Amino acid sequence: MYKLLTISAFILLCCIFSGKKTDMTSKNIQNELGSSEYEESTDAANELVAIPIFSKTSNINNNLSAIAADISFVQMDFDPPFNDFHISDIALSENHIFLSTLSSITSYDWNGKFIRQIGSRGQGPREYVQITSPLQIDHKNKLIYVQDLIRKVIVYRFDGTFEKSFQLKDMDGKIALIDASVLALRQTDVDRRKNPSPLIQFVDNNGSEIKTYWSNHYPIPREKQQLLASMNPLWNYNSGIYYLEFGADTIFRISGNSMIPSRVLTGNLKLNVVESNSGKVGNKLRIARRTMYPDGCIFESDRFMVFRLSDDFECFYMMYDKKEKRLHRTYHKNATEDRISGTKIMAHFYDDVASGLDFYPLCQSMGKMIGLLPAFEIFEKKKEILDFIAKNPNDSSNRLKQIVQEITEDHNSVLMLVTLK
Repeated sequence: MYKLLTISAFILLCCIFSGKKTDMTSKNIQNELGSSEYEESTDAANELVAIPIFSKTSNINNNLSAIAADISFVQMDFDPPFNDFHISDIALSENHIFLSTLSSITSYDWNGKFIRQIGSRGQGPREYVQITSPLQIDHKNKLIYVQDLIRKVIVYRFDGTFEKSFQLKDMDGKIALIDASVLALRQTDVDRRKNPSPLIQFVDNNGSEIKTYWSNHYPIPREKQQLLASMNPLWNYNSGIYYLEFGADTIFRISGNSMIPSRVLTGNLKLNVVESNSGKVGNKLRIARRTMYPDGCIFESDRFMVFRLSDDFECFYMMYDKKEKRLHRTYHKNATEDRISGTKIMAHFYDDVASGLDFYPLCQSMGKMIGLLPAFEIFEKKKEILDFIAKNPNDSSNRLKQIVQEITEDHNSVLMLVTLK
């Protein structure tokens, strides 16, 4: 069955990605997605596979041990205090942990010790009005790229000193660092309303355009434009960068400034692009991105792909086991309801390895799923957690034990880092 899906998907994509001009939006779109980069790729045909993620499954497994190879914890310094709800991104480097809110960036070492605040709020060339995309880390040159509300990118060194700033010109898109010299601007809801609609734009590290790919799916008819996702998900796996357009079914691998079709998402509960932008979808499934954490909805490792999905009734994680070619999902019988949508919130795991607590993945960096464990919750459940650790002694739980013994309800949250199998 998987071979048939793969062959069919490959034939379809070969049609889409031919050198012939397409008329996907009732007008000719120059430089449309699907130029020679796909045709010239020697590994594209072998790489393209079907992932039946939009399917119903009765295989339930909430346990983190089913997907986790390693779990670690970092107690963040109490001073300065931060509010979990204000954190918009967590990014890692070899020696640093960076936390950002809409109006600040702070750096810590891997023991959670506060180092410094990076940059400051303002309208000067070295300042940001509001941080609007996840932090982008240039590990090689020890640089942090920050995107401002006013279409400006500010670059700081890890030590907090200002490096440079530059303006973005065309797309509304949010930056993603591809390598030390290339950034990608990924499509947002504003870009999806344009005709033609840009899918992704590659720029150099001074903001000058290198290449733009155009969407074959947007814009959709104006009366259908209830666009629900602000930016497309992008994630790293095995030294590669992967990208998915909201509502579409093709995952692209980014190679330099080329887009190579890599996976096709399938399943009998899949929505089309117009349906994906509808408020109500019944029991059909779509990618459910977080408002504050756009990169917290798709995670990938050698063994698993993990998707945050939702329909009109529930929000949960679906896991695709690449080795076994099987699906399993999270399901929590006593899940709480979202106050606005009314959906049952089941998008979390039970940490049956180290803490006995629930784990809510928020974002990812350096191949790790990242979440926050509130100090007040750990303090209130101190006895239960220590009892759990006593019954489940291992390296991960032993690392957590000292944190639990010393924590108070006034401390900052504990960072929880999970490496997938």
